[in-house]
Amino acid sequence: MEHHVGCLVVVEQPSPEDRVVVGMLTDRDIVTAVVADDRDPHDLRVGDVMSKDVVVTAHEQDSVLDVMAAMRRTRLRRIPMTGPQGTLIGIVALDDVLEIVAAEMQALASAVGAAQKQKRTARP
Repeated sequence: MEHHVGCLVVVEQPSPEDRVVVGMLTDRDIVTAVVADDRDPHDLRVGDVMSKDVVVTAHEQDSVLDVMAAMRRTRLRRIPMTGPQGTLIGIVALDDVLEIVAAEMQALASAVGAAQKQKRTARP
């Protein structure tokens, strides 16, 4: 809990360099499958609780807009990012995407403001 991790990507590792996504374990999975059912977590394995149908992944070449659309469409806040052979590279979180979009919007607002200021000072 010290790292405030809300999910883990579960992988199979067929070779030392390959990590293929096979599921995700979220805090919600734990609450619904363990806590709500009053099950002993010591009797369970990750595979018993994780979501096995990871049908959405982001790819390195996807744009931020593509990732946002996938998150919106699937109602997911975190999506694994995979490489060409489906190998796990990392995870994209909604908070990370929002941070990028906010920075881009701030830059755009600054550019528009500067253009308007220049237009006002250029008029006789």
